[in-house]
Amino acid sequence: MQKWEWNFGKTPKFHLTAMRHFKFGRLAVEMKVNKGRIENCCFLLDGTTEKLFELQSSIIGSRLGRGDMKQQISESQEFGSNSVDIVQWLDSLL
Repeated sequence: MQKWEWNFGKTPKFHLTAMRHFKFGRLAVEMKVNKGRIENCCFLLDGTTEKLFELQSSIIGSRLGRGDMKQQISESQEFGSNSVDIVQWLDSLL
């Protein structure tokens, strides 16, 4: 069995909700993950209803632990130079 399949692919469905304050404001994330893949994702910035639709759409279907999500966030224009901090935070959660 491949390493990713062993570490993530067999994980049961789970729901993650977290929030953190960054220099640019407060960021909240909600994710639904099943068998190591992100099924649904919602980012909220500063507790407003402003959703980061482009980023959310690009993350859905990403696999945990493979760099898929990191790459999408890094390439996103939504967070600019703050992408590294956000990726590190999400890594610590997952």
